[in-house]
Amino acid sequence: MKKMKPHERKTHNGALSDGGGNRKKQVEMKKPKLHKEVLRTELSNGFQYEVDREIDQLPNIDHWENRPLYFTTGKGTSSSTKRQEDGSLPLHAPVEFDGELFSGKIFMRVRNMKENDVYFETKRRTKQVVIQGYFKERISCDGVWFGDIYEKPLNISSVVANVAIPIIRRLIPGVIIDFFDKPRVMVLLGGESRTISIDRPGDEPEMTEELTEHSAHVFGQFTSLSHRRKMLRNPTTASKYYFDPRYIYTFQIYDDVIDLCDFSFKMPLGKKMHLMKMLNYQPFTFAARTSNGKPIFSFKLFHEDLIPLEKRSSVLDHDDNDLKPNGEVFS
Repeated sequence: MKKMKPHERKTHNGALSDGGGNRKKQVEMKKPKLHKEVLRTELSNGFQYEVDREIDQLPNIDHWENRPLYFTTGKGTSSSTKRQEDGSLPLHAPVEFDGELFSGKIFMRVRNMKENDVYFETKRRTKQVVIQGYFKERISCDGVWFGDIYEKPLNISSVVANVAIPIIRRLIPGVIIDFFDKPRVMVLLGGESRTISIDRPGDEPEMTEELTEHSAHVFGQFTSLSHRRKMLRNPTTASKYYFDPRYIYTFQIYDDVIDLCDFSFKMPLGKKMHLMKMLNYQPFTFAARTSNGKPIFSFKLFHEDLIPLEKRSSVLDHDDNDLKPNGEVFS
């Protein structure tokens, strides 16, 4: 039997007299089955994607404490750190968080967000992310993935994708990359981290200070930092190692390519490629999950340019009973 499309109506004809001996058709309208996307739209209060609802509920950008950025938790992650006046989490300060598989703190520095930030004076880096805490169960190093996860398909042509994906995969062995079906770019956390410090509780380093590699006593066998990164970037070799819940892990991640303040990607010869349209107007995410998709932690970084121009001057302030972008209630 041919399956009806959502806009089609199945009908049947019946005889009805109009009193003059004439017959007219009676049409019975059956309620159509709704497409999943239609159902999703209704369940999201008028928004096809949850991320668009989150953007719509952001407070007036004039009140953002870290303008042009708004930092908050994602799904599956809670934070006991006091929210700022606009409901966001602070940047350039440790933020406590808790998830089903990991509990600890995140610390994020962003270039050009803080005046006279000595950290960036001698570095080309555009951001630094430090994750410190403990795993709640033993997990193989090939099962902890970190990166960007998006809800909407990315706005990238198939021609560009077919060229870019093989190049990225050659540069980063084992990377998971999908621009369309399940949009994400993820790498193994153990291999992507620039430094890892593994310590007994109470002996962990201060996450806001200069961090160094301290992992050989647990991982062993690695001859250097670069050797550890190479081995833990590859799922095959990473499967021989694991994260132990008895230790506190301090992961440091940084780069000099992505500029969060203007949502751009650094190109050769000093050029920049703006990412807002390419990301299909979605926030950056900093998330970790297991190989089977179980969330470890998740954070989102919204940019003021995500707010439509027509709403810039008319976005209403939210009171204490309004929702945060991730659906939690302001505290």
